[in-house]
This record gives sequence, structure tokens and C-alpha cells, in this order.
Amino acid sequence: MNIGLFGGTFDPIHHGHTALARGAQERFNLGCIHFVPAHIPPHKQRHPVTSYFHRYTMVALATANHKAFRPSLLEAPTEAVVNEIAGKKGKHQSPEAGVNYSIDTVRRVKQTLKKNDRLFFLIGIDAFKEIAGWREADALFSRM
Repeated sequence: MNIGLFGGTFDPIHHGHTALARGAQERFNLGCIHFVPAHIPPHKQRHPVTSYFHRYTMVALATANHKAFRPSLLEAPTEAVVNEIAGKKGKHQSPEAGVNYSIDTVRRVKQTLKKNDRLFFLIGIDAFKEIAGWREADALFSRM
């Protein structure tokens, strides 16, 4: 299955986010898209950010009417999160109360994929403009 991983601050989530996801879903035949709000986005620490749980709730509400869109707890500020990507009952470690880096999330998700799954990393244009400065940006591109 083709799986989308859409990370961002989502503060707030808006029609541009869902339009990008719908376009990617159609273009790349994505079976599902996981919307992953960052607990502490590294590039937005100079600006006040709405609480993680409020942003997650906004994502859940905005994606509720889209069968393939799934709000994700992958970067939730908790010790252990249900492994929703694999649909398993086991748990995996999420970042503790620290900054979330996309490369770490991608690595965790890739470990849960089946042999025939393909991961597509989606981000907004605002994040893409700064991607060269991201942690292990080259590795992020090569992992896909």
C-alpha cells in the first residue's frame, strides 16, 4: 500500500493542508495519509504554538470526513504510543517532551511497514522552503 506521512505544526490545520493531502492521495494512489502534528516543532520555537492536544484535536476534526485521512499520535508528548501505522497492539517509544525531528519519525514508521508498502512524506510549502536546514535532510530524502 502507498502510505502518506504528513507532518507539520498544523497551527491551525486549514484547507491548504487537506487540499495538498487530497492531491497527493490522487496523484500517488495513497491508501491512507497519517497527519502527524509535531509536539515541539524545531523550526517554530521562536513563535508561540498552540498546545499539542488542541492541535491534534483540530487535526482529528478536520480529517473526520475523509476516509483515508488519519490523525496520528506518532509525535505525541507521551512515553509510549500505540503503533497506529502497523495496527499492532504493541507500543513504541515516542520522543519524550523534546523536539520532534521528521527523520526520527520516518525511521520509526519505516520499521513498521510491510515489504510492499511505500512511504510518501508530505509537507507544506512553508516547511519545504526551510528543509535544507532540517536535521539530516539528506537522510530524510534517501529514506524515501
